[in-house]
Amino acid sequence: MYFIQDYVSVWSELTYSWVNWLLKLGYERPLEMEDIGSLPEAHQAKINHKKFYAAYMQEKVSFKTFLDTTTIIVIFGCKQKR
Repeated sequence: MYFIQDYVSVWSELTYSWVNWLLKLGYERPLEMEDIGSLPEAHQAKINHKKFYAAYMQEKVSFKTFLDTTTIIVIFGCKQKR
Protein backbone atom coordinates (compact mmCIF):
# COMPACT_ATOMS: atom_id res chain seq x y z
CA MET A 1 0.00 0.00 0.00
CA TYR A 2 1.11 3.51 -0.69
CA PHE A 3 0.66 6.16 1.98
CA ILE A 4 -1.38 8.68 0.02
CA GLN A 5 -2.51 11.11 2.70
CA ASP A 6 0.22 13.58 1.74
CA TYR A 7 -1.05 13.72 -1.86
CA VAL A 8 -4.80 14.24 -1.44
CA SER A 9 -6.87 17.40 -1.78
CA VAL A 10 -7.94 19.50 1.18
CA TRP A 11 -11.54 18.29 0.84
CA SER A 12 -10.45 14.67 0.74
CA GLU A 13 -8.27 15.23 3.79
CA LEU A 14 -11.11 16.87 5.75
CA THR A 15 -13.64 14.16 4.92
CA TYR A 16 -11.19 11.24 4.99
CA SER A 17 -12.52 10.14 1.61
CA TRP A 18 -8.99 9.11 0.64
CA VAL A 19 -9.36 6.11 2.97
CA ASN A 20 -12.68 4.86 1.55
CA TRP A 21 -11.05 2.04 -0.42
CA LEU A 22 -9.50 0.67 2.79
CA LEU A 23 -12.81 0.90 4.66
CA LYS A 24 -14.56 -0.92 1.83
CA LEU A 25 -11.91 -3.65 1.81
CA GLY A 26 -12.23 -4.02 5.60
CA TYR A 27 -15.99 -4.39 5.22
CA GLU A 28 -15.56 -7.16 2.65
CA ARG A 29 -12.92 -9.14 4.56
CA PRO A 30 -10.62 -8.84 7.58
CA LEU A 31 -7.68 -6.59 6.83
CA GLU A 32 -4.16 -8.00 6.73
CA MET A 33 -1.01 -6.07 7.59
CA GLU A 34 -0.10 -6.09 3.88
CA ASP A 35 -3.34 -4.20 3.18
CA ILE A 36 -2.45 -1.44 5.61
CA GLY A 37 1.23 -1.03 4.73
CA SER A 38 3.73 0.97 6.75
CA LEU A 39 4.10 4.64 7.55
CA PRO A 40 6.69 6.70 5.74
CA GLU A 41 9.60 7.73 7.92
CA ALA A 42 8.35 11.33 8.02
CA HIS A 43 5.20 10.21 9.87
CA GLN A 44 6.81 7.90 12.41
CA ALA A 45 6.83 8.85 16.07
CA LYS A 46 10.62 8.79 16.42
CA ILE A 47 11.12 11.41 13.70
CA ASN A 48 8.27 13.62 14.93
CA HIS A 49 9.54 13.42 18.51
CA LYS A 50 12.96 14.67 17.42
CA LYS A 51 11.39 17.58 15.50
CA PHE A 52 9.10 18.48 18.40
CA TYR A 53 11.91 18.30 20.96
CA ALA A 54 14.18 20.52 18.84
CA ALA A 55 11.40 23.11 18.44
CA TYR A 56 10.61 22.91 22.16
CA MET A 57 14.23 23.49 23.17
CA GLN A 58 14.50 26.42 20.77
CA GLU A 59 11.36 27.97 22.22
CA LYS A 60 12.60 27.36 25.76
CA VAL A 61 15.86 29.21 25.05
CA SER A 62 13.97 32.01 23.31
CA PHE A 63 11.61 32.42 26.27
CA LYS A 64 14.49 32.46 28.76
CA THR A 65 16.17 35.21 26.72
CA PHE A 66 12.90 37.13 26.71
CA LEU A 67 12.57 36.79 30.50
CA ASP A 68 16.18 37.89 31.07
CA THR A 69 15.68 40.95 28.86
CA THR A 70 12.39 41.82 30.55
CA THR A 71 13.96 41.45 34.00
CA ILE A 72 16.80 43.82 33.06
CA ILE A 73 14.33 46.39 31.71
CA VAL A 74 12.18 46.21 34.86
CA ILE A 75 15.18 46.52 37.20
CA PHE A 76 16.65 49.37 35.15
CA GLY A 77 13.25 51.09 35.03
CA CYS A 78 12.83 50.83 38.81
CA LYS A 79 16.25 52.34 39.46
CA GLN A 80 15.52 55.28 37.16
CA LYS A 81 12.39 56.25 39.13
CA ARG A 82 14.24 56.74 42.42
